[in-house]
Amino acid sequence: MTTTEFESIKNKIKQLELGAATAKGKIETIENNWQKKYGFSTLEEAKKKREELKSEIAEKTEKRNELMDKLEKSFDWNSV
Repeated sequence: MTTTEFESIKNKIKQLELGAATAKGKIETIENNWQKKYGFSTLEEAKKKREELKSEIAEKTEKRNELMDKLEKSFDWNSV
């Protein structure tokens, strides 16, 4: 192996290490932002929260529809 090849490999290793450190920093930033904004920091917690919110939406939509039905049934539409 020549000195040039050796130096080239060393430079590539440094670039890869820097790229990995940058990616790790981005992940930490995302996790910190999630924690500050939403109270969780992992993807698993985000998925769990998403499912909880979807259930909440479904429950509220169902109750809203029940109330709309009740309102419609109590109104005399023939008088309109």
